[in-house]
Amino acid sequence: MMRKTMGDNVKIVSVLVAIVLLASLSACAGNPAANTQSQGASAAAGTAIPTPTPTPTPTAMSVAEAGQFYLSVMCKSNKVADSMNASVEAHPFVLAAADRDTALYRDAIKASIQQLSAPPRAWPDVVAADVNAFLDGLYGELTHAASAALSTTQQGYFAEWNAWNNPSAPDPSHVAAQKIRLKLGLSADAVASCGP
Repeated sequence: MMRKTMGDNVKIVSVLVAIVLLASLSACAGNPAANTQSQGASAAAGTAIPTPTPTPTPTAMSVAEAGQFYLSVMCKSNKVADSMNASVEAHPFVLAAADRDTALYRDAIKASIQQLSAPPRAWPDVVAADVNAFLDGLYGELTHAASAALSTTQQGYFAEWNAWNNPSAPDPSHVAAQKIRLKLGLSADAVASCGP
């Protein structure tokens, strides 16, 4: 019978530890065929084409909401227009006052364009095309107001004013504004609909 020494015990323990480690590692590795299949499935899942989420259609304002929004924007610029008109019709005419008030109107029209172009919700279909036509007309108003506000002479101011307010060619923004007012159930009188 052979006698075991301490060195033999260390060898046996070392061999047992190696066997346990190999068994553990092979358990972690698992079935190579199964791993290849699961990797293929994950790759296929990763390359699947996602279904696009449709963009939600914005809800349009009601006719009443659109009317309130329209007035909330336009009544501000209409009041500034009243001040400009008073400066133009003043006797005696003061160019500095007319230029100042026309510049204020220019800025009010610009703000109106920005607000009407980005309403809180979409315009109702009944006025959407009219609002676009109105905005196009307001760009003309903005151009004339900007030019008139830079006038350095009374003659220059009135030349621009008369070109702007040509009675033989109605302003497209005024025509579109009346269409919007009619379709939204608002008064045709811009002054009365804005109140005092």
